[in-house]
Amino acid sequence: MNQIFRNLLRPLAHRSVTSHQRIFCILNSHDNPSDAWKSLLVTPPTNNTAEFWSNVKQTILATNRNAKKANVDGIILNHLCANKNIETAKLFVESMQKNGEKLNPLIKGIMLKLYYHATHHKDYVLTEDDKSRIIEIYRELKQNYDTFDSTTCENLILGLSLTSAWKEGIQLLEDAKLTAIPGRFTYTALITSALKNEEPSTFFRLLDEMIGHEQQPTSQIYNTWIDWCKNMADFEKIFRFLEDMGLHMPLDSAEKLIKKMSSMKITAQKVRVTKYGNCSGCKKSLDTTALTIDEFNNVRDAFLSKVIVKNNIFLNTNPEELQAFKNFLEENGPYDCVVDGLNVAYSKGNKGAVAQANLLLQVVTELTKIHKNILVLGKKHMIKWPAQQMKRLRMIADTFFTADISQDDPFLLYATLKSGPEARFCSRDLMRQHAFLLGPELRICFFKWRDQRQYKLKSSFKVLFDKPCLYKGTAHKIDNVWHIPFVEDERTWLNEYVPTDEKQWMCIQLKNSNKKII
Repeated sequence: MNQIFRNLLRPLAHRSVTSHQRIFCILNSHDNPSDAWKSLLVTPPTNNTAEFWSNVKQTILATNRNAKKANVDGIILNHLCANKNIETAKLFVESMQKNGEKLNPLIKGIMLKLYYHATHHKDYVLTEDDKSRIIEIYRELKQNYDTFDSTTCENLILGLSLTSAWKEGIQLLEDAKLTAIPGRFTYTALITSALKNEEPSTFFRLLDEMIGHEQQPTSQIYNTWIDWCKNMADFEKIFRFLEDMGLHMPLDSAEKLIKKMSSMKITAQKVRVTKYGNCSGCKKSLDTTALTIDEFNNVRDAFLSKVIVKNNIFLNTNPEELQAFKNFLEENGPYDCVVDGLNVAYSKGNKGAVAQANLLLQVVTELTKIHKNILVLGKKHMIKWPAQQMKRLRMIADTFFTADISQDDPFLLYATLKSGPEARFCSRDLMRQHAFLLGPELRICFFKWRDQRQYKLKSSFKVLFDKPCLYKGTAHKIDNVWHIPFVEDERTWLNEYVPTDEKQWMCIQLKNSNKKII
């Protein structure tokens, strides 16, 4: 270790004393020696020498037990990528090439990912030379390799999305899906490129695909979509998308949308919605979540065929377990309330079976004050939870435990729907992945039913429920006014629960609806 430090500190003819002293201070004052090298790369090195980088690598190898010669280059580039430090990354790669080192697909892929993140998150201005280099790297890799792993595919997509060759990423997306589900940034890169290049059909296809993988659109997608809109009809496509998918817009996109509407002389503002659904802006009452009997029956009848069983393939269980559950419901149902036991128990975090069993018992006990017949669904491993709590739970509610590999959401929803239009369920999960399988029309009905019949645990310290909302909690239109919910902190994963009192609303009063943006 001391020898490595001495190598770094050794006076060089081309290194100033100031640089010498800076490295000495960093390595000797850093609290965590394994991270000391990172401080050397906060700004690009003034002397981009092979010896400088060699000593950085030796420091990493000596202080980081996970570092090896085979991956040390990747460690450096991944760090620079995480910090969007593209200038230093360029110098590092330049030094490698001058030293005669061959850049492997991993290194090239990380560089393309860095171009993408630096451009979108650090105001780096991509030059024409950068774009040419990105395409050149892609062509070189395609010529030398028949296939790429999913990570390399995604990195290539990110880089190509910045260039005229963005459509090459569509095939790379298909290749990536052979071994993994592409990530949120990957979809975002392709989706926004499609719209920027005036291919809305590709935009909507990939957006639907992204939602199907339980990934919610990013601010970048919404912002690009808003910029693309040319008239009010285009904007209403955004609004209807939010309604159909039951999504909330992130704050920065909501503010951008309000600004755009104002430029079109359309009244758009943030508003307060009372617990009864009254809007402070237009003074109208938001739509209620009431579901007709016919709508309920359609959702219930479609659920088994489209969510639990699809094309004779049991998606979330097996035929024997499903039949056993159906028999259980026939013998013991209907229920007033069905509880997702594991979901409720995990609201307290992974603090052990005792704490989780206690919370579940507290929640069910609270629900018995409102409902008579309660079913608690769980996984079989929960049977081994503390005997005292589980015995008390069985005294106040029925229980059914599915195999640990089964998904319990479909059982929860099926039991609730089977118990009739007045039955309720308790879970923090918003069930969007199941709603997506029902199709656009039934999906909206499902969201209305969910908002009307779902208890969500709001606090696990003192059992408090976010009770079913009295008004529709998703985007919707009343007369000529759109009400659209948004959230400040962009908790945008599909199943992230947002309490009713944390939702904020936009009120957009349509006038001059055919007006074009100048």
